[in-house]
Amino acid sequence: LRQYGNLTRTECSKIGQATSSKLVATKAFQDHYKENNKTLTDSFEVQIQQDAYRLVKEEAERLHEDSTQDNGFQSSVNTSENGPTPPSEEFEQSPLAGRQRDAASVSPSTSCGNNHANAKAGGQTKKPYPPRKSNTSTDTLISKPLPAILCLDNSPTTSPHENISLAQRISSVNSQQERLLRDQRVSALLRAAQSAIESHPKTHYAHVAPQIIKILQKGSAARTSLDPEHADFLALNVEELDDWMENGTGDKIILLRDRPWVIDRPKGAAGRVLSDASHLEKDLQIDIQDFGVEWSSKDPAVRKGLIQEAIQRLAKPTNMPINALNLQCYSPNLTPPPIANHCDTLLNATTSASFKATKIVQGRDPDVGKEYIDVVHKFATDIRACISFQILGQAGAFSPWHIDNLGVTTWLTLEPNDTYAAADVIKSDKSKSQKFNNFYWTADDESVLKLWAVVLPSKEERPEAEAEFVRHGEDWIPPARWVRIIALTRFDTLVMPPGTIHAPITITDCLFRGGMAMQKRLLKRTFDTWTMCARNPHVTNEGRPRQAPAILDYLRELVLACPADCGYDPQDFDEQAFKDTCGWIASGGTGAMRCACQTGCTAERCTCYMSGQRCGSYCHGGKMKGVSCSNLCGWQEK
Repeated sequence: LRQYGNLTRTECSKIGQATSSKLVATKAFQDHYKENNKTLTDSFEVQIQQDAYRLVKEEAERLHEDSTQDNGFQSSVNTSENGPTPPSEEFEQSPLAGRQRDAASVSPSTSCGNNHANAKAGGQTKKPYPPRKSNTSTDTLISKPLPAILCLDNSPTTSPHENISLAQRISSVNSQQERLLRDQRVSALLRAAQSAIESHPKTHYAHVAPQIIKILQKGSAARTSLDPEHADFLALNVEELDDWMENGTGDKIILLRDRPWVIDRPKGAAGRVLSDASHLEKDLQIDIQDFGVEWSSKDPAVRKGLIQEAIQRLAKPTNMPINALNLQCYSPNLTPPPIANHCDTLLNATTSASFKATKIVQGRDPDVGKEYIDVVHKFATDIRACISFQILGQAGAFSPWHIDNLGVTTWLTLEPNDTYAAADVIKSDKSKSQKFNNFYWTADDESVLKLWAVVLPSKEERPEAEAEFVRHGEDWIPPARWVRIIALTRFDTLVMPPGTIHAPITITDCLFRGGMAMQKRLLKRTFDTWTMCARNPHVTNEGRPRQAPAILDYLRELVLACPADCGYDPQDFDEQAFKDTCGWIASGGTGAMRCACQTGCTAERCTCYMSGQRCGSYCHGGKMKGVSCSNLCGWQEK
C-alpha cells in the first residue's frame, strides 16, 4: 500500500489492522448476504479478508491517480467517499453494501448550490459544503492518523500545525455514531423497555415500549458522507451550515458542531432549569408527558401538572419517566446564526400577525417599540410563543413517530446536565478549534446522550412511507431499512427540515433548547407538510395553532408575489389551487380558530374577535356564508 498515495508505514499498518478485523468484515458481508436472502457461514472468512485487502488496495490506487491530477480540495471531493477511508466506512460504502460508487466526480445534482459552474469551461464546481480554512496547500483524504480529540481513541495526534481533512471528520463521526448505538446505556434502556411490558402492562410506557424495542434492535446508525445525496445527515460547523442554508437542497438533517459558537451562547443546564423553576409560584402548571399513567386511546399521556410535581419526579426518578414540555425559554441568542440569517420568514409572519391583531382589537395601529411586547403576549400568539422552547426529558422518555406541525424547520441544542465552567472549556479550545475547524467533541460530551430516530426512505419510496405513516399514525412500526438513528451528545445541535418523521429516545436526562423557523425558498416544502398535517392531525403530536389564519395570510401573499422564490415551479404553479389550500387550512382544516357565534361576533363573546383573528368558513357552526359577521376583521373571499 505504501507505493500509493504516499502513505506512511504507520498508516498502512493502521489500515491493514482495521481492514482485516473480522468484526468489520463480517458485518459488511452479513449485510450483503441478507439483502440477497443468503446465510453467511464461516467458509466465507478467507474470502472476506481477501476482498477487504483488495478493496483498500483499489482505493489507494484511485487516490494515487487522483492526486497526480489535482492536489487541491476538489480532488478530495471528487473521490467522494471512495478514497482510502478507514475500513469501517469503506465496507459500508462498497458495492457489497449496495452503495453507489463514483470515483470520477460528484454529480452536480448532489452539490448544495443551485448554480453549478462548468469545470470544462474553466469554472469552479460548487462543493457539497464549503471547505475548511487550511494552512496547508493540499487536503488529501488521509494524511495522518486521526486525532485523539476527534475520534476519542488512543491514536497519535497530528502535528499542532496540521488541520484534519473533511474525510477524516466524516469517518470519525460515523465511527462515533456506530459506537454510541452500542453504548451500555442504550442496552440498559432496551432491557427496561422489554421489562416494562410485563411489569407495568397497563401504562403508557408499556404501550410505546414495542416501538422503542423495534427501533433499538432493528434501526441502523445514521451515516454522513462527502456526497450529500448519499448521506443520512450532514456534519457541519457554523460556516458550512450558513452555506448550506443559502445554497443547499433543504432536505437534509444537519448535525451542527461548532465549539466556539456553542460555548459563547448563554449557559444552560438541566440542573439550572430545575433550580430556577423551584423558585416559581408553587401553583404554576406545565405540560407533563407522564409515561406512568394508564394508557387510553382517548386520553393522551400529556397532562397539566404542577411544576413542583415535575421537579420532584425529575429529581427523584421513579420506574416511569416523564417529559416536562413547553417550558418557556427566555434566553436570547440561542439560535444558530445561519438559521437566524436565512430563516426569518416565520418570525416575520408572527410579527405581522401580532400587529394586525392589535389593530383589529384596539382599533389603532400599534407602536413599534416597548408596546410590541404587550402585543405579543395578549393576542393569539401560540405560534409565536413556540418559536423558542425548551424540553426537559427524563432518561427513558420516548416520543412515538410524528412530524412537527406547520411545516417548520426545527432546531434543538442538547445542553449539559450539570453546570460547566466556560473559561476552562475555552482555554483548551483555541488551538483545537483551528485544527478541527471548530468541529470536534470530547469524551465528557458523551455523558449526555439522546438518540434521534428518523425515517429516511429513498425518493422513490417516500410516497409509500408517508402513506403508511398516515395510515398508522404514532403506532406505526416502519420497515427497518428506513430507520436511521442519530446519536446526539452534549452541545450538539440538530437541524431538521420540514416533514421529517422522527421519534426521539432519551438515554440520559436531557435538556433541549431550540426553536422553529421557516425559510422563504423552502415554503413549498413547508406548505406540503402543513397540508399533510392538516388532513391527518394524528401524524403530529402538537396542538392546533390558533394563530394559523393570520400566519397563513402573510405566507400566502409572500408566495403569490413570487412563487419561484418560494420553491415553486412557475410553470406548474396553480394559483387558484394554492389559494384554496390556504383558505381550507386557515378556516378549519387544522381546526385552528373557529367560533360558535350564532347572532353576531362581539368582542365579549367571539373567540376569533377576542384574539384578533378573522372568522373562517368553519365559524358560526359551519354557517359562515349567508350569516352576517360583525367581526371587525370579517370574512374575506380572496
